[in-house]
Amino acid sequence: MKKNNIQQWCDLSYSLDSRRKFYKDSKILITRKEKYSNNLVNRETEIFINSHMGTHIDFPAHCIQNGNFGEKYSLDFFYSRKIFVVNIDLS
Repeated sequence: MKKNNIQQWCDLSYSLDSRRKFYKDSKILITRKEKYSNNLVNRETEIFINSHMGTHIDFPAHCIQNGNFGEKYSLDFFYSRKIFVVNIDLS
């Protein structure tokens, strides 16, 4: 396997937002808490997400009757300099 150069990578992450819908139209629940004691503040953020979100890639066989399963793809398929981004408005 050839060595990867970090400059070849493209970050496709997205921000967490309580308005964004995910798996089965479930939304993220974000709660923020602040506790004050002795002139100090303790801030906490709790994030609740469906355990299905962000854990895997669905291959075509997941939703297409004769679609390919994961073993049909080599690891090189997932590493490419040519990146296509599809922007879907989830709001």
